[in-house]
Amino acid sequence: MAALLWLVSDSLKLIQLLRWLQLDSSSEAGPTSGLWGEVTTRVRRMLRDRERKGQEYKTRLQDFLSALQVSPNGVMMLDGESHIEWCNQTSATHFGLDVQRDLDQAIGNLVRDPGFTAYLSRGEYQKSLTMTGRESTPSRPVTLSVQIHPYGRGRKLLLSRDVTTLEQAE
Repeated sequence: MAALLWLVSDSLKLIQLLRWLQLDSSSEAGPTSGLWGEVTTRVRRMLRDRERKGQEYKTRLQDFLSALQVSPNGVMMLDGESHIEWCNQTSATHFGLDVQRDLDQAIGNLVRDPGFTAYLSRGEYQKSLTMTGRESTPSRPVTLSVQIHPYGRGRKLLLSRDVTTLEQAE
């Protein structure tokens, strides 16, 4: 009889633990005593640690993106189909893009320079491409050096820099 009571009590605590995990494991509910209480405490601690680490990763990512944002060079991340995943303001200025509006757009549809289009489609990125910047005018020419670096699963990092002063010095 005692074994049956223990089994029923243990089963109820297990059901309570499972409900807590399924519904809202962030609350303080769940079994609080015995073996199942210990399991609940350890799961709660693991979830708290995971949440803390997730916040740390988000903070690091934001710090990294902030550092890229202040770079004097243009930085753009493209997916496997050359759609813009992210770019800094310098890159947007170089190519005449609106950072918000042009996210997820194909870079080849936005940058109409024939040399750039050929460079992008050729897929041979060992050398950089020199091209006219979007804000270039006859009175104020802008020359960009652009290079693509493949990484990850088909993704591309597009770096651009204003080389107008170097070009004029030559």
